[in-house]
Amino acid sequence: LFFLLVNPCFAAEPAPASKSLIAILATDTNQQTQALLDLLTVQLSQGDKFNIVDRQEISRVLTEQSLSAAGLTDFEQRILVGKLLRAKGLVFLGKDNRQNRMSVRLVESGQGFQVSQFVYTLKDKKIDELAGEVAIDLSKATAKLDLNPEDRILVSILRIGNATLSSDYL
Repeated sequence: LFFLLVNPCFAAEPAPASKSLIAILATDTNQQTQALLDLLTVQLSQGDKFNIVDRQEISRVLTEQSLSAAGLTDFEQRILVGKLLRAKGLVFLGKDNRQNRMSVRLVESGQGFQVSQFVYTLKDKKIDELAGEVAIDLSKATAKLDLNPEDRILVSILRIGNATLSSDYL
């Protein structure tokens, strides 16, 4: 019996890593955003890294809380929605029509902070190609969701813009 407990040949195989539960939300009703949402949901759910929150469940929670995906800009709202969905991360998709770009943000739902943001130019790019790129980038970025809170180093970068002052201020 002692031999069986010590010998690694008889040790049980380690349990497979659990899949991260994420929710994917569109911040607009643009046709390309909705197509990316569909394709990304399928691609990520087919892999071995993610479980995706059902869209009906997302819709139910947002309706109950009188929220929309576009309105989830506040930390407390992100945390609340993440807890109600039991999701480790929230992925926000949105299109900037003026610059023909798609923005993808990954938000950690435990503390509500943004983990990663990706911006993709849509010029001459098919939406299924974009979905593949986004899936790869999110797969890499979600490793940050699995870090222990004490191992995280939060960094904030504030965007500074320029403004032209009128002659009254000069």
